Amino acid sequence: MTGSDRKQTRRGKVKPRTGPRRAIDDAAVQRVCQLIRNWPTTIPLTWEALVKMTAQVEKGGWTRQGLNRHKAIVDAFQQRKLDLRKSPKPSKDPLVVVLRRQIEDRDAENRTLREKLSHYEERFIVMIRNATARGLTQNDLEAPMPPIDRAGT
Repeated sequence: MTGSDRKQTRRGKVKPRTGPRRAIDDAAVQRVCQLIRNWPTTIPLTWEALVKMTAQVEKGGWTRQGLNRHKAIVDAFQQRKLDLRKSPKPSKDPLVVVLRRQIEDRDAENRTLREKLSHYEERFIVMIRNATARGLTQNDLEAPMPPIDRAGT
């Protein structure tokens, strides 16, 4: 009996293997730890849920026992469990839920705008450097725009 065509035996069902077995390398350990750190508060963190999530994210995933062999994964799992226990329980008041969602949306928008601002500041610095390298002065750069001639000369 090969790994790809496993069948039910007299002793019970044998689960078919979903893909080739892979060792958990250091990069995979880091990805799993990041997955645990970003675990959503709406889904209870259990080993079974983690195994299912890694199967989706890592295309095949690993067993609980395989994940449990890595101290970094176990530590991240235990720390996230503590964080989830300490976090406030979701409120049943719909107004509180809406207000929290609005705060989260505004925080996300703030992060996006800060990143965009940082990007523009970097571009500005490059443009100033290039302009000064070509001999333009600050007065040249700050000169007002010429009026628009709409008469069509």
